[in-house]
Amino acid sequence: MKPFDIVLVPIFPSEGERRIRRTVQNGLLLSEWLDVPVRILLVGDSSSPARQWAIQQAWQNDRVRSVSLSGKPGHLAELLREVSAFSHGLVVLAADPTGFFGSSQALKREKSAFVERCQLPVWIIPARMALSAAPASSVLVALSGEYGGGGGLELAVRLGNLKRLPVDILHVTSSRPSREFDPSVIAQVRDQFHHEYHSLVQELLAQACPYLGPHDCSVIREFCHSIGDVRSEIRSRVRGRSDRLIVLEWKGSLERGRARKIKLMIRRARTPLLLVHESGAARSRLRIGRDFGLAR
Repeated sequence: MKPFDIVLVPIFPSEGERRIRRTVQNGLLLSEWLDVPVRILLVGDSSSPARQWAIQQAWQNDRVRSVSLSGKPGHLAELLREVSAFSHGLVVLAADPTGFFGSSQALKREKSAFVERCQLPVWIIPARMALSAAPASSVLVALSGEYGGGGGLELAVRLGNLKRLPVDILHVTSSRPSREFDPSVIAQVRDQFHHEYHSLVQELLAQACPYLGPHDCSVIREFCHSIGDVRSEIRSRVRGRSDRLIVLEWKGSLERGRARKIKLMIRRARTPLLLVHESGAARSRLRIGRDFGLAR
């Protein structure tokens, strides 16, 4: 099963020509790479040259479909309804030099609200990243470490199998862990030689991707548990690697907790990011963690 069956490209009313062209081009690139169709969601007036260009892409490319939505108050709710109709869709957004959320306050509010409320994975292309036929050559999953996971690892493993990409897992816990602020199931186990540590890691990985078997998970190359700041740890592992996809699980508001750190990472991103919203829905376990021989 493919991780995604369609690429969704929303175009907001206050977006400029440069961002529109870059977003659509990245959507087309990802659709070819994933071998799935594209749906361009034009919010607001479609008469500008850049929006007309986006519509032309729909006419010229058999892979593309274009849909125009209203630009009236409440258009964000309409856009979210359109996006939510695709349970296995991938939303694509492009950053620009002024920052992912844009230079205008209106665009910042729209983008922030959309990302917070969108339940589908969001692929963000950083402004400094050049377009490439292969958007990613490896995957790094920043695992939250909560029981059940947020779906990020399962998506990464499916993508790794589809495109033959190695998948690395990074789990970062605070230097001063507490159950109130760090819900990780292994945060309290400080010694990796502790007799419970290995079984906890096995259980964590099994819960994070319960619908995949050992053969699927063979693309997982490494599990690394670090103590410190998650942003610093991620930066150290992607330095000089603009083609490494970072998968980030998050929930709640972009202004609080771990999600606020993700917002800061978006602004400074030099590698593609895949944001996976933790829905909090219960997930079934199909097997025990001992099926995996990954922790080390």
